[in-house]
Amino acid sequence: MDIKIFANKPEIITLKSGLNVHLIHEKTKVNYAQIDIPFGSFNLNYEVDGEVYDITPGLAHFMEHQMFQMKEGDAFKKLSNLGVSANALTTYRQTSYTLNGSYNFIEALLYLIEVVETPYFTKTSIENEKKIIKEEIMMYEDDKDTITHQKLYEMMLFVHPMLHDILGNVENIQKITKEELDRVYEHFYKSKQRQLIILGDLDFELLKSKLYELDYVTKDVTVKTITFKEPNQVKQTEDQIFIDVTMPSLLMGIKYNLSRTDEFSLFKTEMSILFLMQMLFGNQSSFAEEMVKVGLINDGFNMNVTMEDETMIFVIDNQTEDPKLLAQKMLKYYFEDGLDALTNKTFNTLKRAYLGSYIMALDDIENRIFLYGKYHLAGLSLEDAILYLNNFELDDILSIYHAIKMEFISKLYVYPKS
Repeated sequence: MDIKIFANKPEIITLKSGLNVHLIHEKTKVNYAQIDIPFGSFNLNYEVDGEVYDITPGLAHFMEHQMFQMKEGDAFKKLSNLGVSANALTTYRQTSYTLNGSYNFIEALLYLIEVVETPYFTKTSIENEKKIIKEEIMMYEDDKDTITHQKLYEMMLFVHPMLHDILGNVENIQKITKEELDRVYEHFYKSKQRQLIILGDLDFELLKSKLYELDYVTKDVTVKTITFKEPNQVKQTEDQIFIDVTMPSLLMGIKYNLSRTDEFSLFKTEMSILFLMQMLFGNQSSFAEEMVKVGLINDGFNMNVTMEDETMIFVIDNQTEDPKLLAQKMLKYYFEDGLDALTNKTFNTLKRAYLGSYIMALDDIENRIFLYGKYHLAGLSLEDAILYLNNFELDDILSIYHAIKMEFISKLYVYPKS
């Protein structure tokens, strides 16, 4: 299958500030832009010129909010007055600032670049932001899924940054200072890896001339991220929690460490575990059908995977009247009978369905730009990802199936307080 990510090949230029700009011409009514900074909540320890620094958990997300504070006021307000829509997103690996609109787009884009290139951190704005973030954190602290997933992560991880929520916690946020924001900004927001992706039906020659006129200052700083080796086994194999829910549930987590951290290996491992667990426990699996039939579950399992650095966390959960019995049956099936479900026929059916849904997801332009930027930052193209899916084989699934051991698994039983 010949898949074109964009109608025209991206043109990549580099500005005086070191910002890498990807120019993509598409016949669209709406224009899009995304600035990607290689700094996310995963970055908690790093080294510059032999000196080691710590970052307060939650600071990446906090800085994302603070970047929109300008001398003239709230940048969101000015962008909205120009008739464009602006947003921002912090993940484990990056912070992205996005823009879309049809009118005054180039003017809005130049202002967004100014927002990211000229930080305006004041003690007053920082203290005000702490109150806002505190309310956001407290809202999530009451969320049942947040409570249970955070508990499961604490059971599985020893030192990995995934122990910390992207938002941080209230205690973390109170520690953030202007001095730390200034330092982290200079070390990460001026990275040579940062990129700007622009897609739309624009006068790109005019745009390039305006971009080349920009004269923001950058520093040649080499940042070395420090990672701590996460043990292969989980910290705690099982526990229980009583919270305000109407029905018991089971959360089961699998931790898997890779020996390599290149993006292709991470992508391959993430796809392999998703395919494996769908073949074993997906809605169409014989196991799920049997569990529904005997009344242990009412519908399909929820699944999600997080792959950061060398460590992968896969979580599968479902409501059930007997969490411990369901866990026993799932583990017995995985380690004793699951191999019989890993057939070429099932694999090929799932592969076609997944590849189709992956390609359909690219129909959303903003999603396509985000994935394009995400993979490019990590040194893997979006075309490479689709090519790998095309070449994906059952042996990839079997490899990770045999690699998973009982000591890699944590089980959390969730019960109503009553």
